[in-house]
Amino acid sequence: VKGSARVSNTSPREGLVALGATGWWVHPLGFGCYRIEEDSPTHEASLRQYLTLGGNLIDTSANYTDGGAERTIGRVLK
Repeated sequence: VKGSARVSNTSPREGLVALGATGWWVHPLGFGCYRIEEDSPTHEASLRQYLTLGGNLIDTSANYTDGGAERTIGRVLK
């Protein structure tokens, strides 16, 4: 994925910000998955658009919709 490829680069990229002392550069706006529903075409399309526009920071947790957010992310990244 275009945006995700940039997350591990160790040199600054225009528009990206340092993620603490990790050496990673990320988009200043992350994509939060707290209320992402697994079977929502709108949520999936939103994540695709975020990544297409250069986003590369996805906030998720196994607690978010009992893993549904992670399954949605997996489908989109696949």
